[in-house]
Amino acid sequence: MSLPNQDPSSAAGALYALLPRGLSSSTWEEYGLDLPAGHGVDLSAAILILTLYWIRQALTTWVAKPVGTEVLIQLAQQIEAGWISELGLGDREPDEVFDCAEEHWARYETISLAGGDAMTVANEAVAVLEFDGVLAPGTRGKALALLMDIVPVESVAELVESFPLPRASYGG
Repeated sequence: MSLPNQDPSSAAGALYALLPRGLSSSTWEEYGLDLPAGHGVDLSAAILILTLYWIRQALTTWVAKPVGTEVLIQLAQQIEAGWISELGLGDREPDEVFDCAEEHWARYETISLAGGDAMTVANEAVAVLEFDGVLAPGTRGKALALLMDIVPVESVAELVESFPLPRASYGG
């Protein structure tokens, strides 16, 4: 993937291109998941929330805060524009998912700060999906495999690290 120009909109566009798309019942079936009616959108939203968590983490690590914040604002606008047509999240309202995301990100952050890796964070996402009744009991391993395959953690980190944007600085 080519590097975006040195502006937040281009960076947001590059990150938007990494978001998982085309998630459907055939995707779930490929992983042996039989979702209750209407829960495919819930799983897609959870995948988006988890992907956005890793995007936020990468931006916080590599990009100066004001620029990273602007990238996230631009990305949110692109997500809302492609909500139904590209991301297939039409049954959920963007504000509802973004509000829910804040709660999940706080949980994921706690896990990350305690030394948890991408697998541990994904396992937490799966636990929430089980608790909410999106996933049937006994499908945790299948759902975890799906998340580890479909959420582009490494690609996000590599892309953000390569952005020609002002770098985050840390005291000390």
